[in-house]
Amino acid sequence: MDRRTFLTSVGALLGLGLAAPARAFCDEYGCLVQFSPSLAEEYALAFASSFAPDKRLKAEQPIPMCDADGNMIGYEVDFVDGGAPSGYVVLDVTCSNLVSRFCFDVNCEGVYRQSLKANTLTREVSPSSSPVLIKLNPIEYAATQDGEECLYVNSGIALQKSERISRSGPTTEWSKLMVSNIYSGFDITETIYGAPVANLTESSVVSQLKRYACGATALYCIACSVPYPSALNWQRWLIDFNDINQYTNIWNDTNTSVDHTTGGVSYGETNTNDIGLGFAKFCARQGRDIDYTYTAVPSYEAFRNQAMLGCHSVFTGGIIRTSTGKRAGHIMAVQGVATFGPSGTGTKDQYLYVYDGWSNNVFLELNSPSYTDRYATYFTS
Repeated sequence: MDRRTFLTSVGALLGLGLAAPARAFCDEYGCLVQFSPSLAEEYALAFASSFAPDKRLKAEQPIPMCDADGNMIGYEVDFVDGGAPSGYVVLDVTCSNLVSRFCFDVNCEGVYRQSLKANTLTREVSPSSSPVLIKLNPIEYAATQDGEECLYVNSGIALQKSERISRSGPTTEWSKLMVSNIYSGFDITETIYGAPVANLTESSVVSQLKRYACGATALYCIACSVPYPSALNWQRWLIDFNDINQYTNIWNDTNTSVDHTTGGVSYGETNTNDIGLGFAKFCARQGRDIDYTYTAVPSYEAFRNQAMLGCHSVFTGGIIRTSTGKRAGHIMAVQGVATFGPSGTGTKDQYLYVYDGWSNNVFLELNSPSYTDRYATYFTS
């Protein structure tokens, strides 16, 4: 059943003026509709009956969903079949199709419970009387519970509410956050260069493999710069820079998936929580054990310490691009840090010295208000 047919079949629901509206949204025909828990439940059941007609699903109480700024934007509706979890639907008024994600598999729990369990593997998850799901960005969601000061993110991290970084800001472009040369026109407080990384260009990857992912590129460049653990062959690196097939291995180890294909080239995306685990797995198969730390609150001091120790790091960030109005995430290998500002202004900002993943080593502003989300993975061995 296509979306127009589906919307027609629930047109009566969309025309209802139910009590306790949470937010208004427009249906496909331009009608202003008040969104309420009752409407969300009926809409989700109608959607489920269209896409899983052979299942006998029962809807649970809708869980309200907010954006990172606390604005009400929808609901998650979980389903059970015979008392067992059997899927969910996330209804998001900021999405043109209203349904932003769904699943109707046996034993499939909703995003809210997935987020809790991703952070509470050692204890039983206690149901909350007032659950709230928070959409941090298109990929990450966080669950909150009564009496706790934590946001439990589905990527497996927990944030203190007081530490939660801003998830929205002014639009920008990645190039606006980067400085290529700081030795002219800038007053420099410090520059610390740590472990360098190889520079694999996007054009090189595309020409050889017909694929590209910034996460795989960052880790490939690091892998080509990690000494092989052998006293008898100290000049050898973990992998050879020209062994491009290792790029595919890193892609697979980090669970990178194809986001879209353009001109016969597959462009991938990597979940932030797979960066450390996937690279550790890859390195282990090369005979090198490494440890990693993953955080959603990256700090200049931590990157600085990594550089001082000669250890590699990875920065992950998201922005809303001015040119598209959409989020654009990027992952880069970090080689050092710097603090500097325009000459004569007295203003200094903190930067990371990174390989941009495309073709250049640049200084990336760390604390720009334009970031929607920021993460760091610190490697040690």
